[in-house]
Amino acid sequence: MPQLHVIHLKGTQSEMGAQYGQIMTTLGPSMDTHRSLTSLPMRLLLDANCRSLGGRLSQPVIWTAMQVAMRRLHRHRPPEYVERSRAFFRSAGMPLSTARHLVLMDAFQNIVGWAGATSIGPFAQRAGRAMTAACSSAVVWDDTSNDGRLRHARNFDYPCIGVWDAQPAVVFCDPTDGLRYGYVSTLGADIPGVTGFNEAGLCVAAHTRFHRRVRFDGRCIVDLCHDIVRRASTIDEALAHCREHPIASTWGICISSASERQAVVAETTGDGVFVVHPAPNGNAIVCTNRNRHPDSISGQVAPMPAWREHSDSRTQRMKSMVAEGRDRGGLDAEELMQLLGDRVDSLTGLERAGGGVVGQAMTVQSVVFSPEESTVYVSTGDAPTGLGPYVSIPWDWSVSVGHQTLSPDSDLSPREANPTPEEAAYSLWREASRVDTEDHRSDQTLGLVEQAVALHPGEPTYRFMAGVLQLRQAQWAAALAHFEACSQATQSTFRTVQSLVWGARAADADGQPDRAKAWRLDALSRSDEHTPPLHALAREEMDRPCARRKLRRLTYNVDLVDATL
Repeated sequence: MPQLHVIHLKGTQSEMGAQYGQIMTTLGPSMDTHRSLTSLPMRLLLDANCRSLGGRLSQPVIWTAMQVAMRRLHRHRPPEYVERSRAFFRSAGMPLSTARHLVLMDAFQNIVGWAGATSIGPFAQRAGRAMTAACSSAVVWDDTSNDGRLRHARNFDYPCIGVWDAQPAVVFCDPTDGLRYGYVSTLGADIPGVTGFNEAGLCVAAHTRFHRRVRFDGRCIVDLCHDIVRRASTIDEALAHCREHPIASTWGICISSASERQAVVAETTGDGVFVVHPAPNGNAIVCTNRNRHPDSISGQVAPMPAWREHSDSRTQRMKSMVAEGRDRGGLDAEELMQLLGDRVDSLTGLERAGGGVVGQAMTVQSVVFSPEESTVYVSTGDAPTGLGPYVSIPWDWSVSVGHQTLSPDSDLSPREANPTPEEAAYSLWREASRVDTEDHRSDQTLGLVEQAVALHPGEPTYRFMAGVLQLRQAQWAAALAHFEACSQATQSTFRTVQSLVWGARAADADGQPDRAKAWRLDALSRSDEHTPPLHALAREEMDRPCARRKLRRLTYNVDLVDATL
């Protein structure tokens, strides 16, 4: 079980960067985080999905665009934060060029948004399908909290499984200028603010959004959130910092204030900041990966058909859990930890391995802030980290510059020993998610998913992914069997229609056109707010079935549990 690293820094931004870098050298050369961050763009682009000519041709275009975007965004970073980054990498003995990778997420989101706005054929498709994220936050206070205190729970989902979660770290910063603040990250990633807090009781968590309105000359998320935790004591002050400079990319920034017992979500685009408040008389707010403000909803980009359902389902599940908690007298810190590891589908009430559930296989950091107790709880478990176990860390900026390690609190969400077949199947699913991101071999991913199916044949998540991966292998009958089992399982309307549409494609490829037609008619007879894109595909392919060659080149996403042509 990983231990938690606690690091204390003090001085100017440059001095704190150098101190952190020096601590890294004393811990021994560890380049895992460095390699993971710097290789992420290429790993996302040069993956197992790239089989078509258009996909192969678009790779160098997107790669070049990524490099240009990162350089432009890096040039617009505040000088003192750039110097902090350089001091860290210099002191740690790492290349200074690594500093520009700190704007990676802004650059990638902007490429996805720009591609969606331009709709340049395979370029737009490849960019949008290369990146997913599924971060979730829930903030409770007053009657939604067991003692009235504000608490802020947050999952950070990122395609660095086995690296980010391996060395969780809490860093306390005592700057010569500004408030004392801290942040939660992984050892060797000096990224203040993205999951941050300060001595005034303000907590911040950033969530990926994809939107067409982006810019390459604005403030990136690591610096924006750094400014908030360093300079803001209230929500209004935090929002003022959001409006102080143009913001480069599209984010949902969940900001909570213990002193005010209030929280909001600031939705940023290249055009401005749009603030989402709690419901009237509501003492809670949740945040995932879709914009909710009326002025920022238009222009969102959905990388895949399941993107909307994936985010909306997590939102609904957290709202339901908060409401149920209120009826019981409010949620405490441990119940919020359980929320972060929850895998219940919001519509069916059944546990699922993946899809629109709060606890994702790629959840690499889970945190519960309790600022009124000056405490943060951080998971030290491997992904999905929401399952714990957790370490409680008191907020203390009086400790001298240096490093220490802490072990998990034995009574905070320990994991179960002696796994059942279902739990063993889920472990294989987690490994499939990691392998697919790291190794990009769809045959290896398929092997792990098929093993999960053997242990838990009734789980539709495994069945659907096994089906699409079998299509890539031209195993039409095997794919059809998986889609049939998936369509008969109890799941949301969207997921049922999804399995029927793909099952119809498999039936056509297997030489069963009548069966394919029946499945498409069945798909069209079921509907909810998320099914229109799938209905459009079913109608289009009623008379023009999908070619086998396209099925062998399909694009899939393990974490969204989705695929597209």
